[in-house]
Amino acid sequence: MIPAFAALAATLGLIALNFGVVAQTCLETQATGFNLQAVFVDPPATGPVSVPLNVIMINTVPLVSWDILSTATGVFTSEVLTNGGLFPMSTSQPNFRTNSLAVITGDSPTFVTTQFPPTPPQAYCITSNPFLGPNGPQLVDV
Repeated sequence: MIPAFAALAATLGLIALNFGVVAQTCLETQATGFNLQAVFVDPPATGPVSVPLNVIMINTVPLVSWDILSTATGVFTSEVLTNGGLFPMSTSQPNFRTNSLAVITGDSPTFVTTQFPPTPPQAYCITSNPFLGPNGPQLVDV
């Protein structure tokens, strides 16, 4: 888990990623159009309480790109959760086919972009947020 962050959260109903820190009950395996955010455990006295996260391409070979979560800006502008698989979406490159790969609790999610991506693991689901209470953003949990 990234130090100083309670959970990796998302906007548009604020949905967050919980890297297996707290076991949660799965509420849903579908969500569309959310943006991931890292939410500080102890927010700074001034400034934002969260930091945007993006899926960025880090290693590209012909017809395949390997992707990770980062605070850097990337081509992916939102995420979709379908049947427990996490799919980054790009408005500038709608032909990109990207999805999450195998998940290990506690590790940062990884992704692959290719013409025919493998079926993603059904590893993610929406849960309540134990860090910020019922009024805080929901989590996308592993």
